[in-house]
Amino acid sequence: MGPLLVKGAGIPDWLQKRYTEAAYAYVYGFFNASVALCRSIIEGILKNRLESKGVPVRGKTLEDLLIMARKAGITGDHSIWFGNFVRRMGNSVLHETCNSKSIHARKAFDVIGKTKEFIEHMY
Repeated sequence: MGPLLVKGAGIPDWLQKRYTEAAYAYVYGFFNASVALCRSIIEGILKNRLESKGVPVRGKTLEDLLIMARKAGITGDHSIWFGNFVRRMGNSVLHETCNSKSIHARKAFDVIGKTKEFIEHMY
């Protein structure tokens, strides 16, 4: 798993740190935590981008933010697909309390990869 490197684009410090934390959580076997962190990355990016365009985001779900980003022209369908994948996996570890099992390592790895793709599309 390589570091988050995007040519010619300044990745915000908060984003780099959170992505690194998600990667370390994965490496140390904290798969649910890595997925939850990836979900928060997608949400943070969208909130920052929408707010910078003057779009109110308070109280919006991540699903709402993805729809709003598409409508505002902030991102395209490919990025939305990555964002929705991460959102669904994140929701499964954060909101499905009856599921006592940890997310599988391969799924967590996929989430980290899709998060990186999302970041690269956004920056």
